[in-house]
Amino acid sequence: MSDSAVAPRRVLVVEDDLAIADIVATTLRFQGHDVTEVSDSAAAIAEGLTRRHDLIVLDVMLPGGDGLDVCRQLRNSGVDTPVIFLTALSAPSDRIMGFLTGGDDYLAKPFNVDELALRVEALLRRSSGQQPRPEK
Repeated sequence: MSDSAVAPRRVLVVEDDLAIADIVATTLRFQGHDVTEVSDSAAAIAEGLTRRHDLIVLDVMLPGGDGLDVCRQLRNSGVDTPVIFLTALSAPSDRIMGFLTGGDDYLAKPFNVDELALRVEALLRRSSGQQPRPEK
C-alpha cells in the first residue's frame, strides 16, 4: 500500500501486549514505515516528547497509566501528532473519551489489520496534505 516514492513515515506503537505490538509493528513495517515500539505510558510520553513521529498508535490500558493520559499530556505539551487509539475498550463512552482527549481515530480490539493499515494511511495522508491515490 505504501508509495515507494514517499519517504518512510515514523510511527510510534504504544502497546503492552507483545503479540499485538508485533502484529501492528510488522504490518506498519510491511507498509514501509519506520516503527518504534514502547510498552508503557512513561516510555510513550518520553518518546512522544523527544522524537518527532508522523503517527502514534496508542493502547488505552497501559502499565503506569493509561493512553488517554498519554495523549492528554502530549497534546498539553504541544505535540500534534495524529493518534489512533487501538484498545479493547469499545463502549461509545470510551470512544467519545478518546476523541475528547485528543485522539484522531479509535479502533477497538479485536481489529482487522487491513482496516488498521488503511486508517494509518488515511491519517498520514491527511496530515501530510497528500491526495489519495486512485484505485487501479
